[in-house]
Amino acid sequence: MRTADFDFIFVLRRRDAGQLDPEDRAVIRNATAEVNRRSVSDDDRAVIVGTNYPIPDDKMKSLADRFLIENYSKPEAELKLKQADANSNAQKPNNASR
Repeated sequence: MRTADFDFIFVLRRRDAGQLDPEDRAVIRNATAEVNRRSVSDDDRAVIVGTNYPIPDDKMKSLADRFLIENYSKPEAELKLKQADANSNAQKPNNASR
């Protein structure tokens, strides 16, 4: 997920460290319907979620009530810098010869 350059990366695991069952997968799928990518890992014991948009607080809370969540997201300062660059109207100099 890091090589895909996602801003937000979460790893979800069952609290009992067991394998994810169909109900677990459905809860994750419903709470993360808007994310860019989900990948099952660690012998069906973890789901890695990658997205460029924050997961809404209510959905994160529902996930946290059921799963352990490891957060590997980019630091907030890096996200703000990226957003500032995207919103900038300044043009970068063109160094091409004429």
